[in-house]
Amino acid sequence: MYVQALKNLHKICFGDGDAYTDFFFSERYPVAKSYVEERDGRPVSAVYARTFELDLMGRRLKVPFFTGIATDPAYRGRHLATELISRACADLSDEGMPFVLLHPFNHDFYAKMGFGTANRMSWFSPAPYAPSDGIDRAARPLSADDAEVAYELYRVFTSGAAAYRSRSRDEFDKSFKQFLKDSGSGYLITHSGIPKAYVLIEDNTVSEAVFATSDAFDGIEECRSLRLPLHNARGDAYSMAKVLDLRSLFLLLPLRGVTVNARFGYGGKTYELNIEKGNFVSLAEADGPAYEVSDAELIEIALGGGARLRGNPLAEVFPEYNLVMFEKY
Repeated sequence: MYVQALKNLHKICFGDGDAYTDFFFSERYPVAKSYVEERDGRPVSAVYARTFELDLMGRRLKVPFFTGIATDPAYRGRHLATELISRACADLSDEGMPFVLLHPFNHDFYAKMGFGTANRMSWFSPAPYAPSDGIDRAARPLSADDAEVAYELYRVFTSGAAAYRSRSRDEFDKSFKQFLKDSGSGYLITHSGIPKAYVLIEDNTVSEAVFATSDAFDGIEECRSLRLPLHNARGDAYSMAKVLDLRSLFLLLPLRGVTVNARFGYGGKTYELNIEKGNFVSLAEADGPAYEVSDAELIEIALGGGARLRGNPLAEVFPEYNLVMFEKY
């Protein structure tokens, strides 16, 4: 009965049908930490923290992801979701998690809570004409039977990324099929019969585009009017993250390989950071003022956007890479 009440809350807040709601509570909910606020004997606000794996330059990390953040419209404006998110962050920090990720429904809402841009997206449109190379380029609607082919394309796509959300074949298969079942659509792109790309479309908007070659979509009539997402360190905000444990951030994330003695301010405290040839040595509180690093700056630097923040004393600590992450389903 309690899970059914959570399902009802989910449907009220997101407008999802039974198919996706059942999928969420059969696949996502059982493996997530749940934070729920009740009123009048029923749940009226909920946050779920699901742990998944990120591959950052060959280092595999378990990272929590906030999903299904929902508050009954009749109970909004009472800071219930804010309190649940803060409670969840404190809990995950106690577990030593370095940071938490989410896809924001409202950028400013999360920015006020210390979340900053974690990975960025820009958009591109395919060239209207295919290269004159004699290759037959074609598109056909995706079906559930294409899950295995799509997964292999996903593996090729992420193999060239320094940082990406790692999805197992089983997880990918379930999510891919559920997307198509739950009123989603898409195309499989082939060149001379060989799969080269796929695109997932929901409500006339592309939610995921994966390609094995940069010109995969060029000349494809079905894709000419589509804006395709491209992970780009200088694109618009897409996902957000919040630092949970400062020490874990330096212990767990890959470092640039430099030797650094950096003094910085964070959270109202001053810190001294020592790194020797890419190996974390120490992080300790210190006296006196220092350059104040915000959560947004720290996340931007740690997850690959530090090139734009060269005045920051931590900008040289982490390598430059761009996080490639899909988490719609």
